[in-house]
Amino acid sequence: MLRCSVALTVVYSSAAEFVTEYVENLAAGGLFVAGKVDLDMLREVDVSIVAQGLPELKIRARPVYVVDPSTARTTGRQMGTGMEITTKPRGFDDALRAHLMMLGKRREVAVMVGDVPGAARFGDAGFKLIPLEPLESIAFALSDALVPVIALIVPSGHREAYSSVAREAGNLIAVYSPKRSIDVEDIVASLDRLLA
Repeated sequence: MLRCSVALTVVYSSAAEFVTEYVENLAAGGLFVAGKVDLDMLREVDVSIVAQGLPELKIRARPVYVVDPSTARTTGRQMGTGMEITTKPRGFDDALRAHLMMLGKRREVAVMVGDVPGAARFGDAGFKLIPLEPLESIAFALSDALVPVIALIVPSGHREAYSSVAREAGNLIAVYSPKRSIDVEDIVASLDRLLA
């Protein structure tokens, strides 16, 4: 076996992108590295898989086909390299399945999101997004939502007011006010615990 000298990190920026990759490749023991076409065929490389809400998974894989720029143009596919997973850690398949189950739970609920840092990342994590209603109409909006709303993501300084109105209306939902985009990761983890 060849010792690998290349290490790649594959980052899935949205839940939809991860699900597509799983359906098309990961479930079948492969992975597609978009944009990367300069790998030696059949030479194993270390690959880190990073997806929001999933611990970083390290695998070994070898390139088995390339979609070069010319092929990508003619076929309408994305340029990149298809890889066969050759070595995966214990629990890899279980971790992927558990992550997919959590993504499914996220799609069944919504978060109302205001103008906050990292707002789009809640959608990237797989939650349905509903624009945050003004404070005076939040009680009606919560009762009229087509899917269960599990959280309000409100601008800084508005958390107490939204929490109070939601409680008075009989809605026991979480209210968060992220100050930085990076805070979204912690909020998503907290929401996942609510869904578990």
